[in-house]
Amino acid sequence: MRNSQTETLSLYIIFIFMICVPIVFFISSLQLEGGAEIMPLGTSIIVGICGVLGLIQRRKKAHQIVKKDFPLKKFLAFVSLAFIFILLTPLLGFYVMSWLTMTLSYLLISEKTNTKNIIRAIITASIFTVCTWIIFYKMLTIITPTGLFI
Repeated sequence: MRNSQTETLSLYIIFIFMICVPIVFFISSLQLEGGAEIMPLGTSIIVGICGVLGLIQRRKKAHQIVKKDFPLKKFLAFVSLAFIFILLTPLLGFYVMSWLTMTLSYLLISEKTNTKNIIRAIITASIFTVCTWIIFYKMLTIITPTGLFI
């Protein structure tokens, strides 16, 4: 039961972030011009809608939340990881930091950190990063921060 309560509380926090962060992106993207605002506007709207739908879905099970079960260490690790991503992206590049952030996020989420999960994290992050590169660079010709690497 404890895992269920912790998971529910964690999902509430994630969905609230999924609503708040897109609002900031939406407002910021309104200042862009010349078609550059399309991607951030669309992404912020989609993520915001997903956050609202997730929050509505989890609201039905509100009685399961117990504040003492909040995974504070994981939450702080994710917040730290987000700040590190923001700070190091101009230095190392968008795709390198995306891969690193996804790999570490996968390992933070997984219950066990064994060789099998590490390999899964590396493969999943690699596939997602390659797909992101194809979509951004090849299809949409969007220039991302390069840094020392791609």
